[in-house]
Amino acid sequence: MFKKIILTTILILSVGVGYWGFTKLQTKKTLSPDQIEEIASTLKFEWENARLDKEGQCKTLSYVDDQYYQCFPEYLQCLLEKKLVNVYLDKKVKTLSLVQGYSYHQMPSFRYYDFVVKAQDYDEELQLSFVDSCQETYVPQRYYPFMANKREVTISWDNFNRNLFVDKFHVQNWEVKNWKNLANDKLSKSAYKKIKDKNLYSYTYGLSVEEMEAYCRFQGKSLLTARVFDAISIHPEDLTDNTTKYLRAPLYPWTRKNTKTLLNKIQRMKEFHVEEIKEEERLSLCEKSYSSECLDQNYIQKDSRNVSWAGVYQIFGGPFEYLRNIIHPSENLKLSSFYFSWHSKAHQNGMRGYWDGEGYGLNNIAFDPLRADKLTNDYRIAFRCMRSL
Repeated sequence: MFKKIILTTILILSVGVGYWGFTKLQTKKTLSPDQIEEIASTLKFEWENARLDKEGQCKTLSYVDDQYYQCFPEYLQCLLEKKLVNVYLDKKVKTLSLVQGYSYHQMPSFRYYDFVVKAQDYDEELQLSFVDSCQETYVPQRYYPFMANKREVTISWDNFNRNLFVDKFHVQNWEVKNWKNLANDKLSKSAYKKIKDKNLYSYTYGLSVEEMEAYCRFQGKSLLTARVFDAISIHPEDLTDNTTKYLRAPLYPWTRKNTKTLLNKIQRMKEFHVEEIKEEERLSLCEKSYSSECLDQNYIQKDSRNVSWAGVYQIFGGPFEYLRNIIHPSENLKLSSFYFSWHSKAHQNGMRGYWDGEGYGLNNIAFDPLRADKLTNDYRIAFRCMRSL
């Protein structure tokens, strides 16, 4: 016989607040409401912050930022399996353990994960549900520039009276796997077939536009547009004034002052050789814009140092990124990537190329008049989603 108890049903998506509930079995040794709250609060804090595991027993990936583990179900599952989470019950330290692996649930505009746990010396099993509150960022309501024709034309637009949310990170292969396991339809299965032999904890590439759209639609979202990408990557002139229409559109996503950046200094050189800058400068710039000069370093997933003013990550460098662009369909590919040197203007806001969606080779992608450092017949094209209310 199950007894359903809901501690809280407050749900605020995309601003770092989740919710949790639980189901408890009536057994011999029961937990008090305060003890249940202590267990749920402890796990919720770790779910959102990933502060435990100083020894690296569960944080085992060498190519991810620490924030990768926030709202990451496999991390929390590992902590519970290895009994690394402790709580104070009856003034004693008790260990929490996992009864069964997590389950994934998708709602119209958010997702959550269920865990069944037990406390040491207690027979009671708790089913805890955690919303993924780390996935999105809110796009502030204000005027924004939209760069067109490779920065030659600037279109002004605003999102007043509209609530826009953008995925902070590129879609990951483990997320595509979860999609396939839950939806199990034609497009999810064809997408999973393309990534099943790739690194499960890396960004997704190699999907068709139709598969990208289907994944976002399953999440209750749509593909990120070029216009919104510009909004979250181009630093506003005045963050305190959302009514200003002065849209200067600086070149780089982390600053308003172009000349203060090493990247601008490099791009103003007639020629550039990486030996001309110090090694520590190279490594520091790789953190912000992973270019062809960085290929000897790991590309860090969800790198907290590669972030825009709006809190969106993996903005510059790394793989290409597909962007839906119905206004200028020939500009649907973010060019800043490891295919170009820092010397190239590809590493500037608003610089886009074209992907025909038919393949991933030289004949499928156009970025004239820019010249890529790295040519291939297997270009990597990542993507992310957005939603509006």
